[in-house]
Amino acid sequence: MIGLDLGVCYESAAILSDDPPPVSTHPITEYIPSTTLGARLPHCWLEKSGERLSTLDRVPSNRFLVLTFEEAGQELSAAVEQLRGNGPPVDLIAIYPGGPLTPAGDQFGDLFSPDQVLFVRPDGHIAARVDEERAETTLERVMGLLWGLE
Repeated sequence: MIGLDLGVCYESAAILSDDPPPVSTHPITEYIPSTTLGARLPHCWLEKSGERLSTLDRVPSNRFLVLTFEEAGQELSAAVEQLRGNGPPVDLIAIYPGGPLTPAGDQFGDLFSPDQVLFVRPDGHIAARVDEERAETTLERVMGLLWGLE
């Protein structure tokens, strides 16, 4: 029942939904990984200093996570610092070829794009996907909805 266990896609005012989740012909037994908003962050292999780990290993259970798939720019770093200043615990992780944390498989490029910034809840579900240029206002809005700051 992997589709039922891992394929749940949440909808709420705190998730900025843009695309419907992938549709499976066997939704109970088949899981289709995606970065659809409300979906669980998909597993992909990563490498850090020769150690192999999963994207799921990077999601802390007690903090929010901002994931970028290129080197984090000043706008994104500033947006995350501003979120931290408001109190909620937030980490920023960059995953990209040549970086300290790199993709270690072909599936990564099929699921993640350098123009995406994902905001992941502590339960591992994706709450927002934004462009770095809009990160500050969008992440602040989503965090306000999730953390009750609005």
